[in-house]
Amino acid sequence: MPCVLCDEDAGESGFCAGCALSFRGALLSRYLPPIVLGGVPVFSAGLYSGSLGRYIRLLKGQPAGRLPGVLRRPIDELVDHWSSEIASLEADCIVPIPSGALRVVSQTDLGSQLADRMARGLGRPVLWNALVTTIFRFDQKGLAPSERRRNARFLAGRGRALLGGRRILLIDDVSTTGATLRAATLALEAAGASVVGAWVLARSDARRSPKLSSR
Repeated sequence: MPCVLCDEDAGESGFCAGCALSFRGALLSRYLPPIVLGGVPVFSAGLYSGSLGRYIRLLKGQPAGRLPGVLRRPIDELVDHWSSEIASLEADCIVPIPSGALRVVSQTDLGSQLADRMARGLGRPVLWNALVTTIFRFDQKGLAPSERRRNARFLAGRGRALLGGRRILLIDDVSTTGATLRAATLALEAAGASVVGAWVLARSDARRSPKLSSR
């Protein structure tokens, strides 16, 4: 079987020895401190570069909701690790962020699959469509920071009756400038919820600073 990242021989594992080593190195996330975005800690499994970046791009290229076992196993290992790391946040529910130009969450996109897996790891429910976009939203890829802030606009889709008093963990696949996470946090807080943290599969190299005031 060829390696899923470089096409070298990988046997049954799906990853060749070199990619397995660099990939695991990219996931030593306990050495990558969380950033703080508007008072909310944002945890990430690694930086969106190298083998982890290639892995995520490979995941995004898969048919919606259908990840082969060889690609799903690293996600399972990651979430098993991170669900124990972030349990201290004491979130009582998980909220995924709508992806790309979608107005509401698709339960088959990568971020939603991560949210579903994290919810099972933490033993907490997913609040589907807790967030909806307020305008037609373009994919954030390739947008400048100021354009990302204008593009990332959300409303709480559940209202105070269901969100008020909830302790929410936000989930997304990749974070680059922080605009999407910040906009989602503000929308949920406006509905009476408390965002106690966020977890993304990877964040941009440009976000090495431990504190950010906006995304």
